[in-house]
Amino acid sequence: MRELVRKWFDVGKNVFVLTVIPLIFTILFSLVYSLTYVEKIPLAVLDMDKSGLSRMIVQNFDDSPGFRVSMYVNSEAEMKEAFLRGEIRAGIVLPDNLEKDIKANRSPRVLALIDGSNIYIGNNVYSYAANILGTLNAGIQLNMLEAGGMTPFVAGQNLRALSLGERMLYAPQMGNFVFAFAGYLGVFIQQTFMTVLSPVLLREKKAAEIAKDWAVFGLLTVAALVSCLITAHLLGGYPLRGSIFTALLVHTVFILDITAVTIFIAAFFKDTSHCIQFILLLSIPTFMTSGYIWPEFVMPGAFAALIKVIWPLHYFVLPLRDIMLKGTGFWEAAHYIAGGLIFAAVWFPAALLVCKIKNALLRYNLPHTGHILLRILFTQCPERAWLLRLSGNRRRSPLRRSCLPYRILSRRFHRI
Repeated sequence: MRELVRKWFDVGKNVFVLTVIPLIFTILFSLVYSLTYVEKIPLAVLDMDKSGLSRMIVQNFDDSPGFRVSMYVNSEAEMKEAFLRGEIRAGIVLPDNLEKDIKANRSPRVLALIDGSNIYIGNNVYSYAANILGTLNAGIQLNMLEAGGMTPFVAGQNLRALSLGERMLYAPQMGNFVFAFAGYLGVFIQQTFMTVLSPVLLREKKAAEIAKDWAVFGLLTVAALVSCLITAHLLGGYPLRGSIFTALLVHTVFILDITAVTIFIAAFFKDTSHCIQFILLLSIPTFMTSGYIWPEFVMPGAFAALIKVIWPLHYFVLPLRDIMLKGTGFWEAAHYIAGGLIFAAVWFPAALLVCKIKNALLRYNLPHTGHILLRILFTQCPERAWLLRLSGNRRRSPLRRSCLPYRILSRRFHRI
């Protein structure tokens, strides 16, 4: 009875980890990033001119949906203190004699101070301020041309000698949630799948039992992927433009890749808790190097290639984003699928080789710690040939402790 209760508890725990936890995080991020735009950024004003023009500029900033004038200061030192206290995220400095210099055509400089510690706020402050000052600058130039005797139509034509038209594709709102969700979802699925698979690999000895659990875990990750995408669409407005079948194909290849990596990693651990702790440490470095946030074309070439060889997240989060946001089809995502299949074809044999060597060490009661496996794999030691020979012998001979291979291996590895 106790064994049955423990088994059902493990099943419920795995279902919760694989399906409910990604869904909880999806709801959490949908609510955190519910606002499409960063608006009402607190702004401080240092008006050294105190003229009608300077008051008009401040009013334009306050009327903008992007800013909220929260304080007026008397010096830049006072403004800096407000930045340090976290009371403001931006500031504008209007110089003395601003209106006089503009009338004298001296091109005075309005200084915008931006808190660059948050990239989202920094970029939005720069964009909002540039639009406001650009509009004001065009209006001032138009008034000056008209004051010089030019008709309003001709003055407007002179200001529009060259104009820029823009059309933002795929994510016109440029929302943070739409941009980041596919990457977050990939990390959720990666971490939860590896967390539940690694204990099975360390606990179960029969390949059939491992394969059965792996198939169940894989189906649960499919349910998690579909439910998270639907939830993100309903709560956060995440677009679902592409084919779900293409997304599921990319997902299946990714599960194969992660399985191979998890088998490889688990072979280096004896304790389940230590293995899970190591896996949890992988979330941030694998995400930051996947090419999702920082594109691979701006990484050093050799480094980007190395990352794609040692970790497969690149082959999942990038095509998932393109499928959902751009409506990418199968043939456009085919190179990601092919890359993922090549990754699995390389890492599965490597993982099975490590397991084969570890099983040989276990069968003959030899030390099988991680650094011993690393030495066998990556150095030209004579023990490798003996282990491969022993690993092919499935029968445990009662004379194994007196055989030459055992004596050699035992003497060498117990010294490590």
